[in-house]
Formats: sequence, C-alpha cells, structure tokens
Amino acid sequence: MNKSKLMLAALAAIPVSIGMIGEVEAEGAAAADIVAADKVREMIQTLNEESTPTEISAARKAYDALNSEAKKLIQVVTNLEYFESRLAVQKAQARKRSESRDGPH
Repeated sequence: MNKSKLMLAALAAIPVSIGMIGEVEAEGAAAADIVAADKVREMIQTLNEESTPTEISAARKAYDALNSEAKKLIQVVTNLEYFESRLAVQKAQARKRSESRDGPH
C-alpha cells in the first residue's frame, strides 16, 4: 500500500475511534447517571455573570452529589469553578470595603 492510501486509511479510522471512546464512556455510566449528569451540566452551563450565590451554591451541591461515574460525564465543571472563585473574590472585596468603612476597632 502506498503512503497516500495508508494516510487515507488512518484518517478514516480517527472518527471511528473517537466515537467508540464516547460509547464506552456512556456504557460505563448507568442511565440514571447520564440523566443526573445532564441536569447538573445544564445547571452549570446556565451560570453567568448575573448568577446569585444561591444558584452557584446549588450547582456545586448538585455536582458534589453525583457519583464519580456521573462526574466524569461533565466537562463544564470549570465553568462552575470560575463562578465560585469569582464569588470568593467578590466576598473578599466586600469584606475589605466593610472593614475600611468601619475603621479599626
């Protein structure tokens, strides 16, 4: 087989391999895990700059309640982590403002 045919055969196999990996991951998780992961993924994806601390906390609690197999199905957890860190910074800034207004005690 010449090089171009080998290259074509390799390129044709890539999508099949990637598709098979996704199927294996889905088979490893129970149907209930997939449904639960989808709900939590949706909660996390809806977080935005206007999200309240309660919404962010609810998304974290929902994520933490998942088992390890369901957690593996969620790729957007960094979105949750971003909003949690943003919230922590806002709380620290509010605390500093409050301390500066109140002065030393």
